[in-house]
Amino acid sequence: MKLASILVILYLNISFLSLGQTQLVLIFKDKALARFSIGDDFTYKLKRSTHFTHAVMSDATEFSVITFNDTIPFSSIERISLKGHQRKTPRVSEFLIKAGVIYFLFDQVNNIVVHGQKPDMDPTVWKPSLVLVASGYALKLVRKKSQRIRFPAKLLAVERGSPFYKSNE
Repeated sequence: MKLASILVILYLNISFLSLGQTQLVLIFKDKALARFSIGDDFTYKLKRSTHFTHAVMSDATEFSVITFNDTIPFSSIERISLKGHQRKTPRVSEFLIKAGVIYFLFDQVNNIVVHGQKPDMDPTVWKPSLVLVASGYALKLVRKKSQRIRFPAKLLAVERGSPFYKSNE
């Protein structure tokens, strides 16, 4: 009984410690582009450097990020790699693909139900639909690889309770 109560208290303490972890958020025009939690891979390029440096984030303070073997001030970071931290498909590409498919299907349903005709491949319908789908797919393939840290982009260390904090749960 005593061992069980000690384990419960230990478990609760560990779970409360994980709730208050600091996150490093890359903000661009009031939107969070990337979030880095403790233990995440963090790839950055320092000012006056020619290559990216790969590190594991240990902690973040108000003005710096602490990695496994170094403390890097935000002011000395030129770029941050966004690999693995971006939204999978941009909203504009999703919208264009869905609009192209819906436009084509709506015209076919209109021909069948309203006009009572067979479905046809009218070029005034399939060409704009194809352009919408193709441009949406092209946008889906294009992604930023890194973000330069200068206005309006900024790094921010956030705690639980901040509007930019996002829980992993």
